[in-house]
Amino acid sequence: MTPVTLHGRQVDLEDPIFVRLINCVSRADHQAFVDRFGDLGGSVGSAPESVERYAGWLREGVEFALPARKDGRQLREVNAWTASRLIKDITLQPQVFVRDGAMRFVLEAPHLAGFMAMEVAAAVQAEANSKRCEHCHKLFLYGPLTGRRSSAKYCADKCRVAAMRARNATEETNE
Repeated sequence: MTPVTLHGRQVDLEDPIFVRLINCVSRADHQAFVDRFGDLGGSVGSAPESVERYAGWLREGVEFALPARKDGRQLREVNAWTASRLIKDITLQPQVFVRDGAMRFVLEAPHLAGFMAMEVAAAVQAEANSKRCEHCHKLFLYGPLTGRRSSAKYCADKCRVAAMRARNATEETNE
């Protein structure tokens, strides 16, 4: 599969940018996202209310396309349709370059919004799933190419440790 990039960054399902945007809950979070990753580009831009709307639209698509269950072929067709809807207006630019003496071919996304849509499509193709962290309630991906097993309960080690500490504190007070 030809990698999709944005300014040299490849689609990475272990830490996808679209999940970071989906997990933004306030206007300040959306502004911090734009400050870190830049203008979403395309028709979205960087105004916090536009980013907030795009995040909501993306969240709906992702929660529909990457459910926490597998129902076979019919679900795959729905997932493919949803991913196609997310990427329908994205035009990727082919790039050829030499790195480490080897010729590389990549498809360059025109803007961050397009790159995130391609991340969703890659997650659908990999048949990744999504669920909410049992500690912080943020969305995360699990399954193929995500670095997380289907039994994962937490989005990160810090949430797993925090949950363990909370359980231990509760046990100590009950003794």
